[in-house]
Amino acid sequence: MEDAAANFNRPSEGILDLDAGGEDEFYEDEEKFGKKRFRIDRAWALNGFLADTAGGLISWCLFVHFTRVLFYFPMVKLAYSGWEIVLPGFLVTALAGHPRVREFAARRFHLFRLAAVVGLLKYHLESHELRIFLLGTAVTIDHLGLLSYWMAAPRVRRERSVYGHVLGFVCMVVFRLANFQLNPVWNNFGVNLLTTVAGLAAAYQIYLERDQHPLNFRPVADANAPHWSRAAAGLAGVWSLHLILFSSSTVISRYADYSTWPAALFVVLSLFLGLFFLRSKWVPQVEWWLGTAFIGWILFASGGGGSEGSAADFFPSYVQVKGGLLLGVYTMSSWLGVVDTLARTTRPARAIFVGAVVFLAMLLWSVYVVAFKFVDPVFGPLLGQRHKSMIFAALLMTGAGHVQLEGLRKKRVQAYESVDRRMPVTVLTVIYAILALLLVPVAFFRMYNTAIPSSASTDNVKAMIWTTHAGYDNFGGSNLAELARVIKESDVNIVGLLETDTARLCYENDDLVEYVAETLHFYSDYGPATSTNTWGCALLSAFPIVRSDKVILPSPEGELACLIDADVDVNGHTVNVLVTHFGNTEDALDRELKALALSAYFARRRETFHPMVLLSYLTTRPYGPKYMTIVTGGAHEVTSSVERYCEYIMH
Repeated sequence: MEDAAANFNRPSEGILDLDAGGEDEFYEDEEKFGKKRFRIDRAWALNGFLADTAGGLISWCLFVHFTRVLFYFPMVKLAYSGWEIVLPGFLVTALAGHPRVREFAARRFHLFRLAAVVGLLKYHLESHELRIFLLGTAVTIDHLGLLSYWMAAPRVRRERSVYGHVLGFVCMVVFRLANFQLNPVWNNFGVNLLTTVAGLAAAYQIYLERDQHPLNFRPVADANAPHWSRAAAGLAGVWSLHLILFSSSTVISRYADYSTWPAALFVVLSLFLGLFFLRSKWVPQVEWWLGTAFIGWILFASGGGGSEGSAADFFPSYVQVKGGLLLGVYTMSSWLGVVDTLARTTRPARAIFVGAVVFLAMLLWSVYVVAFKFVDPVFGPLLGQRHKSMIFAALLMTGAGHVQLEGLRKKRVQAYESVDRRMPVTVLTVIYAILALLLVPVAFFRMYNTAIPSSASTDNVKAMIWTTHAGYDNFGGSNLAELARVIKESDVNIVGLLETDTARLCYENDDLVEYVAETLHFYSDYGPATSTNTWGCALLSAFPIVRSDKVILPSPEGELACLIDADVDVNGHTVNVLVTHFGNTEDALDRELKALALSAYFARRRETFHPMVLLSYLTTRPYGPKYMTIVTGGAHEVTSSVERYCEYIMH
């Protein structure tokens, strides 16, 4: 058996016996075991693995995009809309724990993959209600089939499916990197069509393989089977980490207030690196969690902001980014352990149900961290601005799903040593192909595009202020391309954008600032980091931004308000530009303190003798008390019209 185990990664030399001796038994004599056995080279066939990868890509595109579509109405109204009732539909995935449902889904896995492909038709729908229904149904059916297959399939096929699923996630992140963090599946007809064709081909390939391996539909009695709560925690944690932190490659940088390029490229590479540890015998050990998840969180959470610590950073931003890279490696490496725990638990239905409930709670938490003022009075103050606690909770749950307890770990490590832990050749081939054919060209394209900012020959400043509503159009889709077009046609050279912090799950982790800035070849300042839990304000400029300070204005009662204080080099002349977004109108004390702070900024800047421009959203009427407080600092408005309310340009 030791010689056979050493040859586990050379599939053409043997077969896998799934009945006698367990899944990890490996035998040389094919004829001895008859038709119930299957060859490992079929299990890791390239066409089958590509089908799993294409299915994984579509699954993640639906999963991530569904959050944006679902939260459109609540984020526009800043209140519960009623459409949140769709969320409990995801609990239907718990039916995968029932033997009969699992048998039906696993035997017809290709049909469930087809259901996911149908979800791509959302691109052609205009009704937002139909979009929510279609995406919600597709996501639920897709995960019902996926979880059923993982629990029923033999270990080697389960591993191949998991590898394909997570590699599909990395492909989605690379596609978004090429398109300035927008997913081209949802804003490009050609990409949507190609993805649909790939999904149909993947479903057909899975159909062809349906009888090539045996399936197990009932949990096997095992005294060492993991408790169902560990499987539940693992699922909730790993789903949360992927959607909240890594579904876009710029989220880490935006949390850390760091330049997105080339940091986004290193985030993608950290995800690729995590794939190489999926089979590692280190992953089930608590030392792996401490060395990657815990240390990564300490570094990543070292920045200040919000109510969870000092406003000062304990480490520079680049150290926080390195912590995020560690979290990327850890998140990807945990998948096989989490799925193995789910497949071995004796109460899978309970595990999936509880895991889905906790995951949905994490989705709401990711919204509450910034929208705490507009949700219920209990969970709003409790969860608001607690982004660090949210990430740590996800890491703890993921660790519970794959770290082996001390009494069991030695036995499990021996099981890991009974097979070759090297990455399958098929996976290596596909990874290297993606790196060479996809990531390298994308990296060169982004490097070239970032290196050619616009230059303005005029000394005149033509400015614009725009409240973007996080880049939503009137149908819940992305409006960033239209936003960039209007700015270009307006022929402005300095732009203040408000409600721009879209590095959040409810906005699909789109990067509004990067997309518009890269499209127009403008210099950009993202404003206060995502970790400060504001709605965001950004500065775009055709002129170089030579200095920038990010400020959180006084907000003792209401939502947090941001301000950018920047110096722009207008062909040798320094112009001071302020961009700010006041809070909601309900909190009079907040608005009074912010007006006083802004007036003080004007008074101080007058002493520098530099021209100054204010691009703002002030939530006050023209010539009202707060308005007069601001102008007493020396500000002059560019118009005397009273037919407006919030947006002001002053100098």
